[in-house]
Amino acid sequence: MGGCGAGGSGGTAADVKWIGQGQTGGLIDAEVMSSLTLGQNFEYKQVKTRLSMKPTWTTNLGLTLPIVSKIGALQPKTNYDDKSETSGGLADLMVDVSKSIGMEGEYSLSLNLTLPTGQYDVKRGKENEMLYLPTTLQRGGGVSTRSWDLAVRSTLKKACGSSRPFTATLCGEF
Repeated sequence: MGGCGAGGSGGTAADVKWIGQGQTGGLIDAEVMSSLTLGQNFEYKQVKTRLSMKPTWTTNLGLTLPIVSKIGALQPKTNYDDKSETSGGLADLMVDVSKSIGMEGEYSLSLNLTLPTGQYDVKRGKENEMLYLPTTLQRGGGVSTRSWDLAVRSTLKKACGSSRPFTATLCGEF
């Protein structure tokens, strides 16, 4: 059994044990990250569970399952009073694959995919006045996104990258 003590930006790592053989990992690595964002009129909580495995020495497969809780003040129309709305549940799933390339694994190719599994059209109100919640209170984006990156590990510089639905390609030295 191994353990995880790594932290991340915007969250903390929980005491998670790996399942499998060996002392530094096993068949499945698990990481649980939580975050809390507070504002004047909103509160967003998120717990992301990332399960990953290495089917080969140079390949890593990962699946991230985010669960969200969103509370925010909402004034759908100017003649309505402010009210607090809540939404929560499973957000958009994320799948990633990375592969080390080169004689010493100095290059890394990453492919990322976001699947629109979180509800993006939550409505609230009475039967004849149903209104969509703003995007900040929706659980998902409703759009599948894809991206890829090619990076040089020895210098930690990004060589090329692209993402969809919006494309930005950067190539060269930084």
